[in-house]
Amino acid sequence: MLIRTTTLVLITAIVACAGFMPRSEAATVWTGPEVGFLKLGSDPLSVQDVLSPEVSLTRGTSGFLFNPLGGDNAAGPGTPSGTRWAFDTATGNPNGAVFGAENHAALNFLPFLDAVGGTNSSGGAGVPNVVLANPGVLHLVAADVYLDIRFLQWTSPFATPGSAVEYVRSSPVPLPAALPLLLAGFVPLARRQRHGQRAPLFHGAA
Repeated sequence: MLIRTTTLVLITAIVACAGFMPRSEAATVWTGPEVGFLKLGSDPLSVQDVLSPEVSLTRGTSGFLFNPLGGDNAAGPGTPSGTRWAFDTATGNPNGAVFGAENHAALNFLPFLDAVGGTNSSGGAGVPNVVLANPGVLHLVAADVYLDIRFLQWTSPFATPGSAVEYVRSSPVPLPAALPLLLAGFVPLARRQRHGQRAPLFHGAA
């Protein structure tokens, strides 16, 4: 009983540290370190930012973003599939401190092109005038994940470099540094249990 109880406690600690506790109905907000993505129009379409099993983002030699993992072959109505977007001050969204992934419940999410107000939005400048001027929040629909995203570069096909897209986005929270130590302690304990050995008892100093 002692071995099984000790093992159960250790497994529970490992699972909790890894962030794999049974998923609740609440959405997940990525608050880990920022990661960057850059794709030029001359790069192959294999250059993609993979965010989940259902979503990868890339851009072709023209147009806007699409999702190859979701079945998109090119940018078009509703792409990138499996995503919804919100941009600071655009399409009725708030700005300033209240805008961000952690406040996603207060934001208005739409498909990418609708979220920027269409190709002729913002005085005719279209997509770049919105995404370069305003931070955004991306919703990965299937995974129910929200993350902050900031576009740093968005060029036309006739610019140099042409059809470039560059952004930084938040990432999942890293696993705790203590996890490998917990795993290292669990392996010999599991071996002792498998061979019918008792776990050692530890007593405090007299």
